[in-house]
Amino acid sequence: MTDNYSDNKYLIQDSGFQYDLINPKKKYLLDDDLQEISGLSFFAKDLLGCIQDEDGKLFLYNKKSEQIEKVIKFGKDGDYEGIEIVGDTVYILKSNGNVYCFYLKNGDAEDLKKIETHLTSSNDTEGLCYEESKNRLLIVCKSKNDSKKFETDDHAIYQITLNDLDFKKDPAYTFSKEYLKSKIKESSLESKKHLPFKPSGIAIHPISKNIYIISSVSKLLVILNKQGKIESVTPLKRKIFTQPEGICFDKKGNLFISSEGRGGSGYILEYDLRK
Repeated sequence: MTDNYSDNKYLIQDSGFQYDLINPKKKYLLDDDLQEISGLSFFAKDLLGCIQDEDGKLFLYNKKSEQIEKVIKFGKDGDYEGIEIVGDTVYILKSNGNVYCFYLKNGDAEDLKKIETHLTSSNDTEGLCYEESKNRLLIVCKSKNDSKKFETDDHAIYQITLNDLDFKKDPAYTFSKEYLKSKIKESSLESKKHLPFKPSGIAIHPISKNIYIISSVSKLLVILNKQGKIESVTPLKRKIFTQPEGICFDKKGNLFISSEGRGGSGYILEYDLRK
C-alpha cells in the first residue's frame, strides 16, 4: 500500500505549534540489541529509556553520543511493549497487561514490583504513558478492550493510579471506531489505509497535555484532547515509519518516535517543536 497524500497531510497541528513528520531533525540508528525496539520514554537531558520485545532489559540510550549508555536487567525474557519513566521510577508494560516497576538507583533496578491488571494477552497491551495532572499511568490496547460496557471495536485507554498502584476496570478514555472513521474522512484521508486502528504507542504532550496515540498497523497518529475527544488524525508515511511502536516527548516538547527495523536497524526519529 502506497502513500499519495500531499506533504501538508503529514503536519501535526497542536495548540499553536506543529511537527513536520516527513522531515525529522535527526534519525538515530540503533545497534542489534534494539533492532526490535518496542517502547520509548524520555529519561533525562540526552537520555532515552528503551525496551525491546524479547528481553527483560532497560536500555538507556544517549542521543548525544548515539550509543547505548547502560543496560539494566530487570526481569525474565518476555514480550515487553511499553515504558514510562517517572522521576527515578521505571514502569514497563508487558503485552499480557502486567506492569513492572522498579527504582533506578546507582544504575541498577531495585525493589521490583509487579502490578497486575484485569487485562490479558488477548487485549495485547502495547502503550504506556504518565498523565501528570492526575498522577496516573495510561495503558492502551492493540486489540479488543476489556469492558462489557462498550462495543467490541471501541478503543479504550485504561489507568493505574500511582498513589495506590491500583488498576481501574473502567477506562479513563474511550472512542469508537465509527467516531475515528468520521474524523479520518473529515481529514480527507482514506479509511481503508488507516483502519483498523491498532494502537502501538501512547504519550502525553508536556505543553498541550493532549494524548498522542500511534498505530503501526494502520500508520496513523491520533491526538485526543484532555476530554478524550479526537483533535486530529495524521498519517505516518510508510517509507519513513517502518514499524512505529514507541513515542515520547522531552520536557521542551520535542517529539521522538521509535521504529523496529524489520530486518534492518531499529531507529529513533527526533522532531523539533515548531511554532
